[in-house]
Amino acid sequence: MEGESASAPDRALIEIIDVAARAATAYERPDLLPRLERARRRIAEPDLTVLVAGEFKKGKSSLVNALLGTVVCPVDDDVATAVPTMVRYGSEPAARARYEGSDELEAIDPAELAAIVTEAAAGDRRVTAVEVELPRRLLQGGIRLVDTPGVGGLESAHGAVTLGAIAMADAVVFVTDASQELTAPELGFLQRVHGLCPNVRIVMTKTDFYPAWRRILELDRGHLAAAGLDFEILPTSSALRTAALRSERRDLNDESGFSALVAWLLEAGRNAQALSARASVHDVLRVVDQIRSTFAAERDALADPEAAAALVARLDEAKERADELKGRSARWTQTLGDGITDLGSDVNHALRSGMRTVIEE
Repeated sequence: MEGESASAPDRALIEIIDVAARAATAYERPDLLPRLERARRRIAEPDLTVLVAGEFKKGKSSLVNALLGTVVCPVDDDVATAVPTMVRYGSEPAARARYEGSDELEAIDPAELAAIVTEAAAGDRRVTAVEVELPRRLLQGGIRLVDTPGVGGLESAHGAVTLGAIAMADAVVFVTDASQELTAPELGFLQRVHGLCPNVRIVMTKTDFYPAWRRILELDRGHLAAAGLDFEILPTSSALRTAALRSERRDLNDESGFSALVAWLLEAGRNAQALSARASVHDVLRVVDQIRSTFAAERDALADPEAAAALVARLDEAKERADELKGRSARWTQTLGDGITDLGSDVNHALRSGMRTVIEE
């Protein structure tokens, strides 16, 4: 896309990104360069990457399946998506997997997809990512849907990985459900998403299962307004959408709430270049703001030497604290947190298995 193949606005934006990169280098902020490099790659990529994110068991995989009208991502009470699954357009169904220690994608049997991408999968080779191609009209315009693993607590290390992926996305679909209002961790996660990607929709799933979903919807809108987040919430039912596709009933499809979501995705696909440019400009502005804040701190230090000394002391304390967090105590905290998460999953699995046994008996 660069060179003669790039449009004039794209060339201008690439030049702006390069200027920002030179500024980050000149002002000793190499930590900002990866974000600018991602912004540059986004301009050169014609497809629109839509990341589907959220907590465990909120209906992400069911949402992707209902959107595409086929089972791509496995859905089960006992397992969850364990690796990112990207779905793009292809004239024939196909699947490929990337294994740990390799940058190459290897062809796999689409029938084995469920066993590969779930947390229940076992084997000698660990899968790190999966790509699927499907002949679906929704994807034909260049949309790529990415079903991410449930983050198991949006404040966890998994949440940090998801945020890193969001930084490379053109749009984000954040999935919550109608069982309860948005939690504090979800709102905090959304605030960070807002700083990484300007194109966001929140999808509330399972409206067919919870009769009070309208009350939850109003509460969620109030929480977003209080947090200063202007995100639209789309209430949906994957079950109704699936039934509508099977019976070819438009009224059921409208009731499922998917019409608005599909319309937004198709519009985003038609405006993929503009959305990519918007996301890249967003990145550049964030980088410029970071550089500006550095200058502001230096100016304040020169204007008030006593305040500068206090600032240096606080920075030293922060550095010591950061070093401490990198040490054994931080590793122990992470290990403990992972252990608690695993224990919760085991308890949940045992409870569901026991309930199924009781119901069967």
